[in-house]
Amino acid sequence: PEWVKFTENAAPAFSASHWIWFPDGQPDRDAPAEKRFFRKQFKLPDNLKIRKATLRMSADDRFTAFLNGRKLGSHQDWPTGKTFPNLAAMLAPGKNLLAIEAENLKAPVPQNPAGLIGTLVIEFADGTHQTIETDATWLCAKEGSPGWNGLQFEEASWVKAMALGQYGMGPWGNIGAAGDEVFGPQAAGIPGVVRMIYAPEAEAVQVFNLGRNAVYAASWFDPVNGTKTTLGEVRVNEDGSWQCPPPAGHVHDWVLILEPKAIN
Repeated sequence: PEWVKFTENAAPAFSASHWIWFPDGQPDRDAPAEKRFFRKQFKLPDNLKIRKATLRMSADDRFTAFLNGRKLGSHQDWPTGKTFPNLAAMLAPGKNLLAIEAENLKAPVPQNPAGLIGTLVIEFADGTHQTIETDATWLCAKEGSPGWNGLQFEEASWVKAMALGQYGMGPWGNIGAAGDEVFGPQAAGIPGVVRMIYAPEAEAVQVFNLGRNAVYAASWFDPVNGTKTTLGEVRVNEDGSWQCPPPAGHVHDWVLILEPKAIN
């Protein structure tokens, strides 16, 4: 990790968010191994341009996220959570909707807790921001009726979520803290042959220790579909660093490949 870092903090913090679940018993101790459905409507100002929007979610045990009816992706590893960057184009002035399908999976344990936690941070061009956090204002249901993850859905029959407690509570504790290098980009390679950088989020990376004014052939690899794209030659800065933006339109992890070239 000392060879690479995100140019910005890629993952919003959970610090002000609450673990929530469907109000049935004590979900933070034991809950049925079933799916639950969550909705949060929010309004964005008409007169501010959205510069950046990033969502970070986690669920014990699994979740699928939707923004304004569009599927963002799924995740099943609550100790790390999942970050969805580059969401600005999916938002609009006025009403918007974040919807989550979460599931508590069967487990061979006496008690099987369930919970959902998340933070959506929206940054505007004027430097201000708006944050949507999981709390008791979210609505939830046991069943996901047709259209449940869309703005036009009639949610009058849904109930308020139960706020189990603020981030850091048991049994989950602190999970995959934002800025933790364990969950940031990683680098490896063979000196003089290749440098490979794995970025777990679609964020720009700053690469270090490349050699002063060195020249590299750059390419990136998509670990989802297996394609490799050539970026061309890049010249490293005087301090041996180079900044690379994420692939255009990309929303998941990616791999940067740098192969040194002889300087003519």
